[in-house]
Amino acid sequence: MQRYQRQIILKEVGVEGQQKLKEAKVLVIGAGGLGSPVMFYLTAAGIGNIGIADFDNVSVHNLQRQILFNETHINQNKAQTAVNQLILLNPDVHFQIYDEGLHLQNFRDIIPLYDIVVDGSDNFSTKYLVNDACFVYKKTLVYGAIHQWEGQFSVFNYPVGEKRSANLRDLYPKPPAPEKSPSCSNAGIIGTIAGVIGSLIANETIKILLNLEKQVLFNQFIHFNLLNYQFVKIKFDKNPSNPLHENWNFDAYDYEFLCEKSVFPSEMNLTIEQFEQIKKANKPFLLIDVREEYEHALENLGGLNVPLSQIHEVILDKHKPVIFYCSSGERSKFAAIYWKKKGFNAYNLIRSMNDNPK
Repeated sequence: MQRYQRQIILKEVGVEGQQKLKEAKVLVIGAGGLGSPVMFYLTAAGIGNIGIADFDNVSVHNLQRQILFNETHINQNKAQTAVNQLILLNPDVHFQIYDEGLHLQNFRDIIPLYDIVVDGSDNFSTKYLVNDACFVYKKTLVYGAIHQWEGQFSVFNYPVGEKRSANLRDLYPKPPAPEKSPSCSNAGIIGTIAGVIGSLIANETIKILLNLEKQVLFNQFIHFNLLNYQFVKIKFDKNPSNPLHENWNFDAYDYEFLCEKSVFPSEMNLTIEQFEQIKKANKPFLLIDVREEYEHALENLGGLNVPLSQIHEVILDKHKPVIFYCSSGERSKFAAIYWKKKGFNAYNLIRSMNDNPK
């Protein structure tokens, strides 16, 4: 217990509280900007069992905010790499790795195993699936999100007597359209906001495990702007427009962008090499860059420039396959799915920023 002596002397913790932390089972979804500080502090605090779900690999641009990683970890799976780092911090913690991430095919086997779920994911599809699953399986969800200089966090589905507190869909019954929720790769982010919000949601997780009910942030939502230090605290309650119910049919709901590596149809992906073969064969196709005009002007692979926010307005020829591209692949996947549902032969071009325009 010497490792935890500084927190054991707190009246809210004590030896009994430390034992609660040791016996706890916490699932952290996302091992990136939010997940890094969350897992660091939960591990340091002595949470006995931590599950980590992340399908992604470490990239050099992650190092600006994902503090568990360094340059030697580039191209390694984040969940596995995080565990390798965290064991050095506290070898007494038991870790479970889910290196395929959390998605529609596996969430039923994972979420019921844990006491608390911490959502540090970076897309709304995952956030809504996690929220809905926690509602159905009656699991407390600690929620965090970050964007540019801003962050927000709350506690959803917290047990209050025989009932549960409000959840994400009580605030926002439906997720925003993908074009209205740009990722960090498109909108940018300051690394310190990940540390601030990540530390706060780790703190909420510890308070929940210690049964500090009066201090837990349920039915409240905090928004924090690190640029101007604006702090907003919103109280909210159950919303009659919330569509969730106990017999929620996950398979009937469209979580199409959940864990894109697993859900996005592989047959809709085209590599640069395959694209070059199509061009050499003089096969007809339509190439569309779904980035903004300024991005297209800086560098492009040719084709039309139709920003994603306008993709539903363009008129396409059904007789030609349509190949969409962007920088990271996120926006072009959305465009490909959108037009695939309309009966077009639509594809997502997999490229990197190092691909030279032809």
